[in-house]
Amino acid sequence: MLLFIFVVQPSFAQKEISNFHYSNTGITYNSGNPQTIPGIPTPNSEWSIATISDSIGNVLFDFSYTNPTVGSFRNGVILDKNYQVMPGSNLFGPHYGYGSTALVAPVPSNNSKYYLFYQVSQTFSSSARWVLKYAVIDMSLNGGLGNVISADNPIDTTNADQLLTPFTLVQQRGSDNFWVVTCKANSDTLYSRLVNSAGVNNNKVISKAGTVWFTNVSNYVNLATSHDGSMIAGARIGNLIPQNICQVFYFNSQTGKITDKVSTKIYGNPYLGTTPSTLNVLEFSPDNRLLYRLYSVYKNFNGRCANT
Repeated sequence: MLLFIFVVQPSFAQKEISNFHYSNTGITYNSGNPQTIPGIPTPNSEWSIATISDSIGNVLFDFSYTNPTVGSFRNGVILDKNYQVMPGSNLFGPHYGYGSTALVAPVPSNNSKYYLFYQVSQTFSSSARWVLKYAVIDMSLNGGLGNVISADNPIDTTNADQLLTPFTLVQQRGSDNFWVVTCKANSDTLYSRLVNSAGVNNNKVISKAGTVWFTNVSNYVNLATSHDGSMIAGARIGNLIPQNICQVFYFNSQTGKITDKVSTKIYGNPYLGTTPSTLNVLEFSPDNRLLYRLYSVYKNFNGRCANT
């Protein structure tokens, strides 16, 4: 299975997101062209889902999880630039599932602290209830290697706010504040929360847009932000082809309000039959004119499952 993990924050220059780690290897774009980074040590971790670098492309820290066995408990862990476990990583509690997306953003009005947002679940099933949480990393501590000073801080904890796995960040135009955007399960509701120098705002902006996002049929979903912060794309991938929908919304970065723009169905790859595709990644082109999707399609061959 081919999997790409992106760290997205529109206010970052190119170098901050120029390195991507996965397992014990990675890709760097520091030279302009992608180059592999072999032999990355990953103590106490198996799979990286977020890597952030400084303004000249030097890795600052990496978020991974342990014990990636299906149905097992996993612990989050932060690795510093030397790939050693960062102090405070024990603040990440065990969960059945860590979502495949984690997003990093600088704390507004603070040059040394970063937010790490991630999804966790206490059950392992297609209808699992996901909770968005965040950690705070202070890079001024531990001789510049950083400390995790807070972790597992929940957002949207009530049953009424049951979330799906996708979320994204959008910078508020004209400031270093940003919005955290999430999807409510079994509804057409999206939430936007402003993050500023005072922290994560408890008051959410509620928008109704697009189609209903289901829990029990939509296992692989994603949200992506356009580079200018004016649009958010979302995909719902279910067990039936009519449920596979890609949507693009308008986003007002001043108010956090989301409105409809366009919606289209997604079908399976015609060269591999009608098996529905499971989408992994959405990404806008730099000029915001095109939306790309990376997906995989499963098909049985003599009882074996192939992935492309």
